[in-house]
Amino acid sequence: MNTGRLRLLVRKLRTVPRRQFDYCQWAGEDWKGKKDLSCGTAACALGWATTLPSLRRVGLKLVMVPGCYPEVHFKREPDSFEAGAKAFDIAISDSYELFSPNEEGEEKATPKQVARKIERFIERELKRPAKERSRYRSFEKCVDEGA
Repeated sequence: MNTGRLRLLVRKLRTVPRRQFDYCQWAGEDWKGKKDLSCGTAACALGWATTLPSLRRVGLKLVMVPGCYPEVHFKREPDSFEAGAKAFDIAISDSYELFSPNEEGEEKATPKQVARKIERFIERELKRPAKERSRYRSFEKCVDEGA
């Protein structure tokens, strides 16, 4: 788990205007390709993570898929949840937990509420022994290990 990157995202989310946050979309269909989302579109936590220069430098980016909608990629990884898992070095299941609404009503979460959710995740993981903490493992590796 890369706590530094997760904490950087928490700080970013605390600055995102509520009207520009949509927990259900990587970025809005009105996204015009601006890396900093200054076009006014709404985006989820992982979409906003792509605006952070340090995460862009390591390969996290928002991509417009022709004839579709924006997706988050990490380097050559086209699956948005897997991209989030790789970028933050967390399990794919934790990427789903953090970057999509999981509970009833959570789709209306504010950026500050999601920031707090990520903070609780970090706190929970740091209480676990280091070798048991969330980390990225490819789907293939999970299958091979019987997880």
